[in-house]
Amino acid sequence: MTRCVNLILTGRLHCGKSTLVRRMLRQLAVDFMGVLCEPILCEKMVVGYGLRMVERAGLHVFAHVDIDSTRRFGKYGVDLAPFDRAADYILSCLPRRPRLFVIDEIGAIESAASNYKSAVNGLLDSNIATLIVVQKRADYMQEIRKRHDVMLFDLDDHPLGEPMLTLLKEITNANGCVDAERGCRDEVQHRHNLDE
Repeated sequence: MTRCVNLILTGRLHCGKSTLVRRMLRQLAVDFMGVLCEPILCEKMVVGYGLRMVERAGLHVFAHVDIDSTRRFGKYGVDLAPFDRAADYILSCLPRRPRLFVIDEIGAIESAASNYKSAVNGLLDSNIATLIVVQKRADYMQEIRKRHDVMLFDLDDHPLGEPMLTLLKEITNANGCVDAERGCRDEVQHRHNLDE
């Protein structure tokens, strides 16, 4: 029997993944830890992105139009140091056994941040309830698809609100997990079929 506590949300760019996650977290009303990606705005234009770690102060900028770096992502210069700080944060959270750990989101840049990917893999292996948003274009998505301990939700294929919130409630309860006889992918397909 597979113990499945890792929920992965994906979908095309700007399809509402982060909006859905924040809505579910408000409805769930449970204390959580996590790494949240936030846009940096200047005169209503996105000029960069940073990482915010729950319970820690500050925004750690990893991509910005003003970063002078040979590592580029579109118009942004990239600094991978914030991902090392985020990796240390994730590893420091594991012994605390939070009821839920959220990462919103993993994109294309993180593929170059080996310490961060290693920490995320450690989180997925930890049996802590996780909710992770992964961009479809991210290289890491291919690694995620090979795992047998995740439930993968694709916003492009299904309207997910209530089924995913129900699963979040199940994995963050006192018992702590959803059990699936045939593995998590079969369980999530079964739930989607019931909802259609």
